[in-house]
Amino acid sequence: MNTLRTATYSSLLAFGLIAAPLTYAQTARYEISVTNLTANQPLSPLAIVLHGEGYHTMEIGQPATLGLERLAEGGDANAFLAEATGDHIYHTHAGEAPIAPGGTASMVLEFDADDKHTRAHHGDDGHKVYPYLSVTTMLVNTNDAFTSLNAKSLAGLEVGDSMTMRTIAYDAGTELNTEAQGTIPGPADGGEGFNAERNDLSDMVTAHTGVVTRDDGLATSVLDQSHRFLNPVTMIKITRLEDMDKGEPEDTGTKVKFTDVQSHYKAGDRFLVEVEEPTTVREQMTDLWAALRMPDGTLLFATTSGDLSTTQQPFKLEVSPEQRQHTVFDAVLPEGLDGDYMLLTFYAQYIDDVWTLHSNIMQHPFTVGE
Repeated sequence: MNTLRTATYSSLLAFGLIAAPLTYAQTARYEISVTNLTANQPLSPLAIVLHGEGYHTMEIGQPATLGLERLAEGGDANAFLAEATGDHIYHTHAGEAPIAPGGTASMVLEFDADDKHTRAHHGDDGHKVYPYLSVTTMLVNTNDAFTSLNAKSLAGLEVGDSMTMRTIAYDAGTELNTEAQGTIPGPADGGEGFNAERNDLSDMVTAHTGVVTRDDGLATSVLDQSHRFLNPVTMIKITRLEDMDKGEPEDTGTKVKFTDVQSHYKAGDRFLVEVEEPTTVREQMTDLWAALRMPDGTLLFATTSGDLSTTQQPFKLEVSPEQRQHTVFDAVLPEGLDGDYMLLTFYAQYIDDVWTLHSNIMQHPFTVGE
């Protein structure tokens, strides 16, 4: 048996393994809250897109897409969200209900920066990927007014942080703002929503000038002074929640565990650590890693010789599926060790600064001392 030796490796933090991503990295979670700031303009169910660079809900001075026209005239988000396609679209979400004046709708969106879909757009270069957020909804007591948060970057929003934006009203430029009976889908009229004819004076998206209403002298309007609105019309708050661990990779059921490891040791005790693979579905040769986290948070790697190394390295290379039991440590604990430690072991391959995990990460805390 070898005597366990200690070393320091402060460039590794806990189990961060530099900046190399595991293939099952955590999923970022964002809470989106949208508040209606108007007095009497219900908002249609939200159309939300989580995406990368290159997607925009609309462009000022350009014609609205057919999907935006349907949303801005009738509050229907289906065609609008269906237009959001491609590798740069990560997630779309349709709200369940309108948002009443003064009301708030909230939902939680998840974003996995390491899934294959995201990497296909950004490239698997190990750099952290952040999404953009777009939120669009109709002011339903209008002909074709809508509001939109257009491609807001969430970069730099850390866990626990929030950002708040306010949005203004836009005119889709697809329907004349007659405010006439039968032309407005909201509760003020209950009239027609989408109409394929584009009869506005200019077929392009612009800032909305507001409604006129019959109280302002437009005798044919179904709207009254309560339906007027000033900018901003919504307040949108985005909060980064605690990330969610995706758990083990879906393509493996391989498990590793420690056998007969104690929770407390003292100097002079035999430190025998064996790893067992009780269940496996892996068919490939892969590397077995074992490490010891010291009380100060540094990480040391187990070697076949029984020593600890400051060099990041596997315990055994190319372990076949038939090799399911391994002795990682067999040592006598020397004098001078004291504190809380953590054992870690897993099957993985580390190629070109990218981790590919082939099992769970087994962790076992223990203390050394009298």
